Amino acid sequence: MKRFNIRRLFQYIAAAGFCFVLLVEAAMNTKLIIPYAEAFVKRQSTFSETRKKIGDFYVSVKFRGKYRLLELNGFIARYTGRRAYNNVTLLKNGMLGDRVENFFEANSPEPLAAKVVCFSECLDSLKTPFVYVQVPYKMDMGGELLPK
Repeated sequence: MKRFNIRRLFQYIAAAGFCFVLLVEAAMNTKLIIPYAEAFVKRQSTFSETRKKIGDFYVSVKFRGKYRLLELNGFIARYTGRRAYNNVTLLKNGMLGDRVENFFEANSPEPLAAKVVCFSECLDSLKTPFVYVQVPYKMDMGGELLPK
């Protein structure tokens, strides 16, 4: 006889809940994309134009429930323990910093300095003044704030 696995059951319930939320969000926003779909069906716009307009709609502010999806993403990140996302790492003190891999790969400032000098020389040739101000970097050099 198979043993009952509560963790697996919770995963199925969470996945079903996530799919339900996506379906509700799609249903809420369907009404707003109907004009674009009708224009495509009536051949007043091409498929690529319609796809672009609908895609723009779904990433714009008009998208209903966008903030609920963002909160759901944050909840899932906290639940799963994800600390790095979109090249940003959540540090132990709650601050956001560069992704951990990028931090350790960028040990040498010479490549960036060479690019700044090249840019400055280019602007000098155009007789345009240039001032470089380094943004304060909040990562700790010892690595105590970085996640394991």
